[in-house]
Amino acid sequence: MTTTRHTGRSRRSAALVTGFMVAIGGLGLATASPAAATPDECGSWASPANATNIVTVNETAMEPDAWYWKRWVQLRVGEINGQKYGWARVVGKSMEGDKYWMDVTRNGAASWVQCGPFTVAKDLDGGYTPAYRADYNNPALRFRACAQAVGEQSVCGPWW
Repeated sequence: MTTTRHTGRSRRSAALVTGFMVAIGGLGLATASPAAATPDECGSWASPANATNIVTVNETAMEPDAWYWKRWVQLRVGEINGQKYGWARVVGKSMEGDKYWMDVTRNGAASWVQCGPFTVAKDLDGGYTPAYRADYNNPALRFRACAQAVGEQSVCGPWW
């Protein structure tokens, strides 16, 4: 019969490792998740079709070989009726079935509303989400552009 002797140190180490694993697992359970915007909420957001003073804030490749297929999701800001708004759009060689959306958080990304996903209807058609009004006086209000190319994992750009 083999016996194993546990020292106080190994028990403390095991307890620390167990505690660490529980903490990591707890973090996984406590991560934020999106809430889908209702059609009334997201559908009532402004259209960026006639926006002015447009700036691309960031651009994220939709698949690992983006330089070959050349399709990205962008986060853009511009003015609509004199107010700043943000929205997401797909650019490049988009393919039918690509999906894109914009996440909006009002609490620093503890939770967020997902406006979309919208689906590219035909190759090279691209598209953009409705626009959400920016508020530079509220640092907890942030946006990010996300997409999922056909056959790929979803990607999101950084929060802005």
